[in-house]
Amino acid sequence: MKDMYGVQALPIKGVDEFTWEVEEHGKKRNNASLKDLESLSKLTTLEISLGELELIPRSLRLCSKLTRYAIYVGAHAYSVEHDWHKFMHLTLPTITTFPDWVSERIKESEVLWLKSDGSKSVVDELNLNGFLHLKELRIQNCGKLEYLTNAVDGRLQPSVFIFPILNTLDLRELANLIGVCGDQLPGAGSFSELKELQLGCLPSLTQLWKCPTQNVCLGNLRLVFLHECGSLGSLLSLSIASGMAQLEELHISNCGKLVEVFSDESGDGNVTSKIKFPKLKTIYLANLQSLIRFCGRIDGIEFPRLNDLKVYNLPIIKEFYPNSYNDNTLELKLLFDQKLLFGSFKRLELYQLQNVSEIWCSQIQTSSFSKLEKLEVESCNDLRHLIYPSMARALVHLRYLRIRNCQVMEEVVVKEEKKAKDERRKNEILFPQLRALVLGDLPKLRSFFQVKHGLDLPSLDFLSVFCCDELEAFSLGSLSTPKLKAVSSDYGDVWVHDLNTTIKLIYEKQKSQVPPDFRLHPTEEELLCYYLRKKVAHEMIYFNVIREVDLNKLEPWDIQERCKIGGTPQNAWYFFCHKYRKYPAGSRTNSVTTAGFWNATGRDKVIYSCNRRIGLRKTLVFYEGWAPNGQKSDWIIHEYRLDDSTHETKGSNLKRISTLEDPWVVCRIFKKRNFHKTLQSPQRTSSSPDSKTQPYNSIDNDGVLN
Repeated sequence: MKDMYGVQALPIKGVDEFTWEVEEHGKKRNNASLKDLESLSKLTTLEISLGELELIPRSLRLCSKLTRYAIYVGAHAYSVEHDWHKFMHLTLPTITTFPDWVSERIKESEVLWLKSDGSKSVVDELNLNGFLHLKELRIQNCGKLEYLTNAVDGRLQPSVFIFPILNTLDLRELANLIGVCGDQLPGAGSFSELKELQLGCLPSLTQLWKCPTQNVCLGNLRLVFLHECGSLGSLLSLSIASGMAQLEELHISNCGKLVEVFSDESGDGNVTSKIKFPKLKTIYLANLQSLIRFCGRIDGIEFPRLNDLKVYNLPIIKEFYPNSYNDNTLELKLLFDQKLLFGSFKRLELYQLQNVSEIWCSQIQTSSFSKLEKLEVESCNDLRHLIYPSMARALVHLRYLRIRNCQVMEEVVVKEEKKAKDERRKNEILFPQLRALVLGDLPKLRSFFQVKHGLDLPSLDFLSVFCCDELEAFSLGSLSTPKLKAVSSDYGDVWVHDLNTTIKLIYEKQKSQVPPDFRLHPTEEELLCYYLRKKVAHEMIYFNVIREVDLNKLEPWDIQERCKIGGTPQNAWYFFCHKYRKYPAGSRTNSVTTAGFWNATGRDKVIYSCNRRIGLRKTLVFYEGWAPNGQKSDWIIHEYRLDDSTHETKGSNLKRISTLEDPWVVCRIFKKRNFHKTLQSPQRTSSSPDSKTQPYNSIDNDGVLN
């Protein structure tokens, strides 16, 4: 390196790409030594991998002009893409005594990534007195780590701030982490510049700070990501939350013991004054089995800039927050009340809220939802209605409304008693911008609008209704839908005169009972050439008993119940579903449910009819547990899709079907040990082009095409 005297920037990446030679007295060297760096007196930028800590010289004088560096220490250190200024990446078996020059680089670092299984307290064991220059800290796979700092040990001076300019804190896969600090933080400025807090796979985390009301200011925090912290009862206290004026995103998922996001740390039952999150744009809450409420008892809460609220699988949530005017609010099971204020709300998604009987109270400030554009409600099985007319009138920007699998819902828009006298007034315009409406798997739904006066939906041009067995009329009064030309249903696209007449026709078809001895034994040819072709072409499927299913929403045993036909025992069940993506064979997950995942196996099998390719069959196997290490089950799916080369079919408006254009597949699901080969007749369908099959003409009483 003596020939590189004038070098200012030196990138040497990869432990495997470059081997530093240990300098030994009196021994000739063949490779460069770290000591050679001392000769680079003009060096300002250095990127270097050092390998094993034991091979690093104890003393090394780097150039005083060095202002930018990325140093990787450890046998498995690797270079990463990073906008670094002073960056350290440590992959070590344990925190040990570093050479002085390494300690100095760590102490001056702006970015530190650490993997070290032997540390219990990073700040104390590194003895860096607060990480005064650190802006980003990422710690992963430190199995013994309990705290970032445990100030009770007395190693830190009481006046020292912890991470005073830290912007990003990312803690992941730390099996024994209990909290950030084991005692009261030593300085009031600790974490005061924190902007991103990401916590994932921390099963022992019980609290972030031992004294949550003291010396913690998160006024600059913008993003919170919390995932799989199974012992955490709450994220932060209300007193800290009230100062989080810069918060923009909040994501919390798979935290089984989380009772509330922001807790009342006082425990005296007194009501906290209103809190406001002036910049919060996104809230995502998912798979929180113990969550009862969003926050403790307050007098009101405001989200003036919230755009997205997505809530998934909160089985016991009963309210957004308890309030002062009713001590029995929990029994109301009301998600949003009149003291909850939104300003620019655009998207609301509510899934699997089993304990909520009303979303809005009738007195809620409708202006809070006036900018809502998308509303999805699914698997909320305590909801008997969705919305009041006063709220519906306020949703002037709503474009998309989807309601699915709400087992007791009887109407979407329910009349308000005090306004019953106005029922005979002229047509009322509700949802003036609504373009798409989806109603599915609502077995108790009787009508969309249970009021006798007229209803106008001037922008509605797409309506899907399926598995709504009691839906006899869309509304009780006159109805105007000038842009709607058809209703997508279990029987294809249907339209007769007007919307109410069309819904009546669909209702009558659904009431045509399946004979008790009915059995569905379609061949592969029939599944492809009749059922799937008509489904893709939006044509009427006469006597259609094949339902639509979302593989991501139902377990195999739930599909069995959903797709049951008649009263006779079945060995196989049939359904349509969307083909979301192409399935490669191997370990890649295809469709994930709560209990497991479907995985493709083997090659696609070509299906022939009269020596002509008509489609492909893929086999999927269900594994219970998390991918890719689940337990293989007996549940099998044969997924059928039309062949890419299919051309114009006589008597069908389907002229050409391609894989990219075809959103549907038809599936047969069965348990391997119960499935009998006799379900398919080898004389009528085959995977061989030599097989001779007869064209279909009609459906017999057993639902088999002749």
